Amino acid sequence: MKPFLTDEIQYEETIDSAYEKSLKYVRGFVFSYCMDTSFTDKIMVNVVTRATKEVEKFDKRTSVFVWLCNIAKEELIKTREEFVSPEDNEFFFYNISFPSVPKEKEKQLIASIKQIEKTQKEIFFMHTLGNLPFSIIAEIYGRPETWVKNLYLNTKAKIIGGVNVG
Repeated sequence: MKPFLTDEIQYEETIDSAYEKSLKYVRGFVFSYCMDTSFTDKIMVNVVTRATKEVEKFDKRTSVFVWLCNIAKEELIKTREEFVSPEDNEFFFYNISFPSVPKEKEKQLIASIKQIEKTQKEIFFMHTLGNLPFSIIAEIYGRPETWVKNLYLNTKAKIIGGVNVG
């Protein structure tokens, strides 16, 4: 058994710190896909377990957050039959309450959200329901933060425009 080098210990501490900071955002990321807290918790247990077992597979060229999100995506894909994502479930939106939206506008809002593209929907849900900051979403997509903000604002405008028509 070789002794730990100072660089290795510092690297481990850095990974642990990044891991702790990332989990909150990874949880928001998972929640934005399944919109179910108990299912999100189940996926997070799988993510933490896999990350612990596969820590040696971590590629230092990426961030811990992106690595954990990739594990989460794989876990979501594995268990896809156990949940229906918002984009696949036409009744999903009826389960969300829109307290600030008058009832007569709620159906227009749902129809408007259904019309937006997949990437737009993902970013919209990650920011609004998953509470992920634009910088974190940008990291997931490997794009600049301004791209994410612009896409989010354009999506929001499309949704509002769809509600205001009629």
